[in-house]
Amino acid sequence: IDTWVAPAWHVSLSLHFVPDTTAVKPAWVQSVIFEPSYTHEGAGDAGIEAGVTVPQGLERVYLQYLVSGHCTDGRGADEFEPKDHVIRVDDAVVYRYRPWRDDCGNYRAINPYCKKWSDGYWSSDFSRSGWCPGDVVKPLELDLTDHFAAGEHTIRFTVEDVRPKNADDHYGYWRISARLIGWTNVPPGTP
Repeated sequence: IDTWVAPAWHVSLSLHFVPDTTAVKPAWVQSVIFEPSYTHEGAGDAGIEAGVTVPQGLERVYLQYLVSGHCTDGRGADEFEPKDHVIRVDDAVVYRYRPWRDDCGNYRAINPYCKKWSDGYWSSDFSRSGWCPGDVVKPLELDLTDHFAAGEHTIRFTVEDVRPKNADDHYGYWRISARLIGWTNVPPGTP
């Protein structure tokens, strides 16, 4: 696991999977995007668009959108400044929000490595775009059933005002992924 300061980390682990017997199994799941480096020079103001074919018979369609903002030099930009995210389905804006965390100081004690900066602040304590060091990044979950009838659709993800590359080759970037999940015969009281 690389870090922006030395030392980096080597991790050994094992996984034990336990089935969730209470979950309502989806009938359909489609990965929509995976972009590890959404930049101004790359996607920019145009955003990232994907085509989606929604099958017949779905009663509910959810979007899970997972994002975290970063910068290459640790100075503001898309890591330490909130930025608007816009989600469009078939060119209509369906959701706009700012993924912002202002509770990062709560995780300093469990952070595997954080640095005290020259100004006396701990790097782990600063508010960040969609993540905190030492905590899990949780996806935004949106019920988009009304926007995804069976058939062909487009979905577009845009991050506004991503910091462009400067003269020192530093810039802001986002890690973004999204998937759609559909259910048939959804019991009352479930997602």
